[in-house]
Amino acid sequence: MIDEIFIHFVNFLTQLAPEAPSLLLVILCFGSIIFASKIGLEALLVYNAICIIIGNIQVLKLTEYWLYSNPVSVGNIVFSSTFIATTVIIHNYGMEAAKKSIKLSFLAQIFFVIAMAFSTGHKITGFEGQQEVGKAFKILFIPQMRFIIASLISFAIGQYLNVFAFSILKQKLNNQYVWLAQNTANAIAAVVDNLVFSGLAWIIFAPKAMATKDMLLTYVLPGIFFRMLINFVGTPVVYKSFNVINKNKKTN
Repeated sequence: MIDEIFIHFVNFLTQLAPEAPSLLLVILCFGSIIFASKIGLEALLVYNAICIIIGNIQVLKLTEYWLYSNPVSVGNIVFSSTFIATTVIIHNYGMEAAKKSIKLSFLAQIFFVIAMAFSTGHKITGFEGQQEVGKAFKILFIPQMRFIIASLISFAIGQYLNVFAFSILKQKLNNQYVWLAQNTANAIAAVVDNLVFSGLAWIIFAPKAMATKDMLLTYVLPGIFFRMLINFVGTPVVYKSFNVINKNKKTN
C-alpha cells in the first residue's frame, strides 16, 4: 500500500514539467533550514551533512528545463542550500561552528561511501528482485568513490572560501547588508567549487573523460547559475532563520 502511494506520487511528478518538482524541492530545503534553525546549531549541522550525501547521489540524475536545452544535474538544488545553512551558522554561531559543519560533512561523506561499499560488496541471494537491487546499488554507489574525492576537495575549497569571504564582507559592512555579503561570498564560492568538482569528477577521475564543453554546459554553468539563484531566492530564508534563532535565544 505504502509503496503504491509512493509510486503514484513519483509518477505524478514525472508527468509535470521538471520545474515543478524542482520548486517543491526548493521549498522543502528552505522549510527544513528554518525548522532546523528552531532546533538549534546541531540540527543545522545535521542538515548540511545529510544534504551533501543526498547531493552526491542526485548528481547522477540529469533533467532538462524549458529555459535551458542542455541536461542539468538534479543535485544542484540540495547542494546549493547547504551554503544558505552555512550562512545562518556563521552569522549566529561564528566561524568555529561553520568549520565544525564542514568537518562533520566530510565525516558523513566518508562514512557513507565506506558503508555503502561494504553493502554493495555483499553477495546477493536468489530472492525475487535481488538481481535488480544489486545492479541498482552498483549504478548508484560505485561512482560515489570518485564523487566523494572530488566533493571532499571542492567542498573544502568552496565552503572555506565561502566562510572566509562572508566573514570578511560582514566585517567590512559592519554586520549590515547580510544579503549582500551572503550572495557575494556564495557567488565566488560557486564558481570555484563547480569548476573544481566538475573537473575532478568528470574529467580527471572519470573512467572516460567527458568533453570539456559538455562538462561546462551540463555541470559547471548550470551549477553556478542554480547556486546563485538558490542563494538569492533564499535570502529571506536567511533572515527568517536569524529571527527564529534570536527568538529562541531570548526565550531560553
